[in-house]
Amino acid sequence: MFEHASYSYPSWLLLPLELLLVALAAGLLAILLRRAEPGPHHPTTPRRPINRPTVIALPALIALALQATSFATLGPPIVRFGDEHAYLLQGETFAAARFTNAPLEPPDAFGCPHVVPTPTRQSKYPPGQGSLLALGELLGHPAAGVALGIALFAASTSWMLLAFVGRRWALVGGLFVALRFGLGSYWGQSYWGGSLAATGGLLLVGGLTRLGRADRHWQSALIAGLGAGLLLVTRPFEGLFVGLATLAWSLAARGPRRRPSIGELALAALPLAAIVSVVLAYHPVSYTH
Repeated sequence: MFEHASYSYPSWLLLPLELLLVALAAGLLAILLRRAEPGPHHPTTPRRPINRPTVIALPALIALALQATSFATLGPPIVRFGDEHAYLLQGETFAAARFTNAPLEPPDAFGCPHVVPTPTRQSKYPPGQGSLLALGELLGHPAAGVALGIALFAASTSWMLLAFVGRRWALVGGLFVALRFGLGSYWGQSYWGGSLAATGGLLLVGGLTRLGRADRHWQSALIAGLGAGLLLVTRPFEGLFVGLATLAWSLAARGPRRRPSIGELALAALPLAAIVSVVLAYHPVSYTH
């Protein structure tokens, strides 16, 4: 249960932290369900519904607050593994407006298991997590990119759930993600990543689910393409499986009138094509031999 918690947390803190998060999540759920009941003075009149911006923004703000509290109290994540060193190298490189770095001389003297030393020196990983850390680097510290990733994860959870359930339950889902990953998770307390890939999957599923509905076709298509692009630059193999499975469901599980059209699918390919172009520019110069 606790094997992935950050090494920056004292071991005695893990169990109380997990129990606190569960209690907070249960309390928030009870408050939301309470608010969903009719008012005491007007038994037949439901309370004012939660608006969509709040459903999406509130989990992100809570996730950012929890991340800021964690970093202010315990300090930024501690680098422990070669993967994290590789991602940080990637982030520093992108923040300096470079795709890659000149090789070191001699390269073996500064070896890292996940960094390719020649013909240029760069991480072996896709550029998604490094780009997120580069954004944090520009904001002052790579940990800021980690915090933004968790906030995007929480917000995209609520947005995806809005395609399947009501606003209150979508908010509950986003709050659970904010509480669980905002504290005590290695996704939020290390540089290893995970949140950006999860965000991509949620945007892809939510966008494809909305295709073929009566409103905002072009927005759903663009968001689905953005999700596919994020999966490409973070977890391309798993993302390919998720994307094909979701697309197959989107085409087969609906009637002909609600299936996405060729135009919608072509529109979804636009942001994906833009991201592919960046990846193709990055890939040859960074870690091909």
